[in-house]
Amino acid sequence: MKPEHHSRTMEVAADLIDYWSSASPSLPAWLPLQKVKSLVAKAGTKLMARWVAQIDALDDVELSSGLLDFLAGWVSKPTCFQHFAYCGYWGDELWKGKAVIKKYGGYCWDCDQYQRWLEGRAAENWMNVKYNPDCNVLTPAILKGSPGAKQIPGNIDWDDQVYPSALELAEFYSKAAKKMTPPQQQLNWDIQSLCFGVHLLQDQGIPHHVLCTVAGGHSHFEEDMYGFWRSYYSERSNTTKDEVIGHQLSDRVANLLGDQRLSNAKSFEKIGEWAVDRTGQWLQKAGGIPAIPCAMDSLNLTVQGIACTIRALALHA
Repeated sequence: MKPEHHSRTMEVAADLIDYWSSASPSLPAWLPLQKVKSLVAKAGTKLMARWVAQIDALDDVELSSGLLDFLAGWVSKPTCFQHFAYCGYWGDELWKGKAVIKKYGGYCWDCDQYQRWLEGRAAENWMNVKYNPDCNVLTPAILKGSPGAKQIPGNIDWDDQVYPSALELAEFYSKAAKKMTPPQQQLNWDIQSLCFGVHLLQDQGIPHHVLCTVAGGHSHFEEDMYGFWRSYYSERSNTTKDEVIGHQLSDRVANLLGDQRLSNAKSFEKIGEWAVDRTGQWLQKAGGIPAIPCAMDSLNLTVQGIACTIRALALHA
């Protein structure tokens, strides 16, 4: 998702929580509605919307400047290589050489099924990628426990590096959020870490993220997705938003929250597996990534992101 789409997804999740607090719809018994509402109120919707997008801008994964400039056309920051989880679309494993991506595994440039030989870049393949826990977010002490710190040792060529999956990273941020104690909680670091984990779950509604590709029209697809969502909800008047929530979004999201597998998901990792598999099923029905998503694609995949967001907030509340 585009950063703005992540923010708007967090905002509509908060809008739904407010709506449900007064509308008394049929919701699963596991959803502690008032606790979730209080959680959102703790930091405020606007701040959570900013934090859920912020993770895309982190500098916790470092590459050389020349290579970084080259890769900017594929990813906004190298940290985004950690935002993928393979759905098994092409079989149980993706591999090339010694690099192997298993089901729910993370991204590897050489295993990307949409990448061709890149003329003039072979000489840069020896360049290493490294993890930097001192990237001015949370603290180095916290980020040294990240899957990236463990799985990006700094001595693997950048194109051979298998990055941690989004599901591993989401689980890390959710557990870090639970462990926060004052004065860290006073700074709302727990909510910030929680929002980072939510972002990674939302990303699994983008087909490219579950196919583990930064190519294949990835950026354009996300731009179109967000464009449809803006026209459907986020840029509409408050009156229209209320109508959309009442007549469209409430039942759609509630139905997803009632899915037995999502209801039984007791960790961010399990929420992510549900999202990956659901997007993978959508891909199978669509026969692969459509060149241009339609408005219904944007609606269904965004609703999935909203459901993931609310399930994650409920686990933390």
